[in-house]
Amino acid sequence: MATDAGAIPISEEVISIAGTGKGADTAIVVKSCHSDDFFHKERGMEFRDACMQVCLFHIAIP
Repeated sequence: MATDAGAIPISEEVISIAGTGKGADTAIVVKSCHSDDFFHKERGMEFRDACMQVCLFHIAIP
């Protein structure tokens, strides 16, 4: 959407950060592209890197 609006140039490396109500726990680096080219083999989005926080769950059994 940012590339479609002209805010980010095509083929720029961008970081996307996401998470839950408890905070950000995932970040990815991708190459920007227009939404029309998202799945295009040459001009489409290109995944570059990812960083994910490992979550360990503790389940208490009464």
